[in-house]
Amino acid sequence: MKLYFSNPYTVKLGKKITRTLLVAVFIFTSFQSVIGQSGADYTKAQAVINKIFNKQIPNTYLLFSQDNSYYLVVEKKESGYEEHFLRVDERNNVRRLNSRFVDVNTTLDRAFNKEVYHKDYINLDSEFFISSTSFSGGDSVYFYHKNEDGNIYGEANLSTVIHPNPIDVSVFGYLLNELQEYI
Repeated sequence: MKLYFSNPYTVKLGKKITRTLLVAVFIFTSFQSVIGQSGADYTKAQAVINKIFNKQIPNTYLLFSQDNSYYLVVEKKESGYEEHFLRVDERNNVRRLNSRFVDVNTTLDRAFNKEVYHKDYINLDSEFFISSTSFSGGDSVYFYHKNEDGNIYGEANLSTVIHPNPIDVSVFGYLLNELQEYI
């Protein structure tokens, strides 16, 4: 069906409405894909957290995963940190690979400081990367810090090689190296 407009004002208005609708659809679908990905990563991460802590989730912890298959969960204890290494198979079965206690670690001390993290979800399509010269490569990684205030900080879906990195480079490197031992 073709519409013909004889009035130039009506033609101009029609083009403006069409353009506005296209922009709105683009923004909505972009927003949905970001929320959808974050939601899928977060949902799988929560299943892992619930499985390893038997619904007695610690007040503060870090979660770092590679390809949503290998997970490192670092739990803050009074006298140090407990690191849990896990594997999730294709059927979403969670298997603990190892756990170990780390008593002193300045990198983990920094990792549990919520002030070093951004508040918004960041992925490779975020303004954080679009507004600067950046590059990425390698496997996907998902990260967040849950603080004792109940909030999530630094939630990011990135890659193993990334610049600039919204996560403190020493923290990112430490978590990636620790997890690589079990992959």
